[in-house]
Amino acid sequence: MSSTVTIKSIPNGIRVLLSPEPSFDEILTETIEKFKESKNFFKGGKLCVSFEGRKLSDSEENVMIETMENYGEFTVVYVVSVVDDDTLPITRAINKTNPEAEEQKRFCTVFKGSVKKGEHIKFTTGVVILGDVEPEGLVMAEGDVIIIGGLYGSVNIDTPEGSDPGLVAALDFSPSRIKIDDLRFYPKDKPKWTIKPKYQAKIAYVKDDAIEVKDINPANLKELANV
Repeated sequence: MSSTVTIKSIPNGIRVLLSPEPSFDEILTETIEKFKESKNFFKGGKLCVSFEGRKLSDSEENVMIETMENYGEFTVVYVVSVVDDDTLPITRAINKTNPEAEEQKRFCTVFKGSVKKGEHIKFTTGVVILGDVEPEGLVMAEGDVIIIGGLYGSVNIDTPEGSDPGLVAALDFSPSRIKIDDLRFYPKDKPKWTIKPKYQAKIAYVKDDAIEVKDINPANLKELANV
């Protein structure tokens, strides 16, 4: 019988290769067995994880992460979701951070480089991205998303219970979509990526049950501090 779950260790992370045919329950059962067997290898680690070969829903992904952490006895710092069969972006993304160093902060991860077209990257903290989020790129986080570059793709923020809603800021703000908890923002104009006549440094945040977008300037930052 062929394996439905294959684990491959790479620097700072794990590639989890999933068969597309079996039910999710079968995948979960084998995941438990795999990480029971290998827990001494991963125990105490702070790791990045990629799921490959099978499209997981958000709830399935969360169950997989919780199962891996419980049975492997390590912490998942962030997740890279695979959109196609090209594994090069996965290795590139996983090696962008040092999870051991970032886990000490817990409040924010620093991601060095751009989120490429088609990449979906999930952080269990807020994140500072030293690069761009390209069109069709997606950043998912549980805190503020600060982009020292251009935002041309999408950002999803799911704020942990008891925390203030996260915010999104970029030096060139032209997103495809922003989601902060249950609120959504879609720009009136299509994202500008190839033609950039002028950088638009903006910040998006929650005010009065809506997402407001404003220029980044001293007056607006002062107002934001009082929200």
